[in-house]
Amino acid sequence: MIIAILSIVFSVGVMLHRISPWKLQVKLFIGVSIIVTLVTYLLLSYLHQNIRSAYVRKNNKTTILMMYYPEKEFTQEQIVDMFRECPDLKCEFTHDERAIADSAAVIIHNVEEHLYSMPKRQPGQLWLYYDLESPGFMMGSETATYLTNQKMFNGTINYSPSSQVWLPYGKYNGTHIWIYNSIYYMFLDKRIDFAARKNKLLFWAVSNCYAKSKRQDYVKELIKNVKVDIYGGCGPLNCPRSKDCENTLFKTYKFYLAFENYVCQDYITEKLWLTLATRETVPIVIGGANHEKYLPPKSYIDIRDFATPADLANYLQKLDKNDDLYNEYFSWRYKISPVFDFQKATPKQPLEYYVCQVCRLIHTPNLNRTYVDFVDFNNDKRYCRNPSEYYKGLLPGY
Repeated sequence: MIIAILSIVFSVGVMLHRISPWKLQVKLFIGVSIIVTLVTYLLLSYLHQNIRSAYVRKNNKTTILMMYYPEKEFTQEQIVDMFRECPDLKCEFTHDERAIADSAAVIIHNVEEHLYSMPKRQPGQLWLYYDLESPGFMMGSETATYLTNQKMFNGTINYSPSSQVWLPYGKYNGTHIWIYNSIYYMFLDKRIDFAARKNKLLFWAVSNCYAKSKRQDYVKELIKNVKVDIYGGCGPLNCPRSKDCENTLFKTYKFYLAFENYVCQDYITEKLWLTLATRETVPIVIGGANHEKYLPPKSYIDIRDFATPADLANYLQKLDKNDDLYNEYFSWRYKISPVFDFQKATPKQPLEYYVCQVCRLIHTPNLNRTYVDFVDFNNDKRYCRNPSEYYKGLLPGY
């Protein structure tokens, strides 16, 4: 590159030498501009090629680029820890967008803010869309149509098991619960009375008072038959968002309303998983998300098992008076193994970090490259329950 720059300088010098004096000032300005422009171009090209080469050479690993994803969510150190669970795979993640030309896969999050400014897709790259929101909420219909027509993504990283990379909020494989980057053992070597020291019955912590699931309508009927302590923006009680306050609530109450904003197929968020994994209370759920498929048996109460909110209230009061019946909802914890082994996971319920799944995917021979139909993927009418049908016969006005 240095030789090329010197050659340009020499050529311009010869040109200026042949120019008559009265034109020298103007031509000199033009000549210098040409030199600066060409030198800048060559220098940038040189640096770009070296950066690309560096990514290819580095540890002889396949690069996976994460774009528009908050780096604080997964630091480089955390990603390195994740890859320790699949040491046989040679991949590395980066947030550096300069690596896009040499990345085997590109993971894009928060696509709507960058919809019309995303980089050009390189030939042979695997593009994956990352989003853990429910259908109808993850993106608008116009965005879904645009992404589908552009054939931009080969797959999704989502809580739905139909995704190319399955990333639910939590997993249970019969021995352990996995949430994000943590493994919860919960091994109990002696019998515990989970009803002891709990002097309150039921609470609900909520900030969205008008959820699409219409959970507020169910609670409105429930409180006619049993006391529900409501914390947060939708109730009179206050509990700062701190671990100390949350721990106090879950140690004091026997039951917790773990109602989601949306009732969608397979949509079970961290509010329920954390309750099962780290808290000593029984969650109550709005069914419809295939809870029985993913959660430990008899670890929760489903409102669908009761004809009316009054029937649920009567059942909760029955458990409140009978500690043995109440403790049955914790019996699954005694079956937890004290020894954790990733090999115990099944293909349908892997306990493997999603970064390993992505790396395994791009190393799959003859991988069938398809394109995501986001109009279908984002179809809340197909994958989510309509409250007017869900509560029909269960609540007044439905």
